[in-house]
Amino acid sequence: MNTHAVAPPREPSVTSRLRTPALLANDAPMASAPRSRLAHNWACVGLVLAMSLATVVAQQRVSPTAQSEMEGVIRRFYELRARTLDERGTAQDVTDLMALLADTADYEHPRANVTLTKTQASEGITAHLNEGRNARITIRKIWTGSNVATVELTLQYDVPDTRVTRGVSVFEFTNGKIQRVAEY
Repeated sequence: MNTHAVAPPREPSVTSRLRTPALLANDAPMASAPRSRLAHNWACVGLVLAMSLATVVAQQRVSPTAQSEMEGVIRRFYELRARTLDERGTAQDVTDLMALLADTADYEHPRANVTLTKTQASEGITAHLNEGRNARITIRKIWTGSNVATVELTLQYDVPDTRVTRGVSVFEFTNGKIQRVAEY
């Protein structure tokens, strides 16, 4: 005779019910939640570690751009950019401006949801040469880091009315060239 009593099934606790995954639309239960969640967590940890390692390797291949060098490139960029916005601009100014960008550079205007390649930026700036008058770009502050800079500036020019815009730009550098500029 079996003297061991079998306990009646217990009602799941509130905590275990909260951890139970919802059923799919066809009412098929999902895979075991703890194992799936654990596997997912480890996959995420692995992905983050792999991305971190790739970033470190990539940064080692790119020589850091000195703060003074970045500031000089940024000041030259805005000197040429102001010229291309008004009556002073020439095709040579566009060429000189594009020489500051890496071959694979991106020129972005996030507010307009526009990202241009170096070639597209050159064509766009050339197409709009001499449209404005009296362009002035005043750099208010430059913050630099490792291959990155943030610039606070004021842009003023006439097309046909006077426009004054305060903005912020983010620059990323690769080997002394602008790899990305995003003008907000």
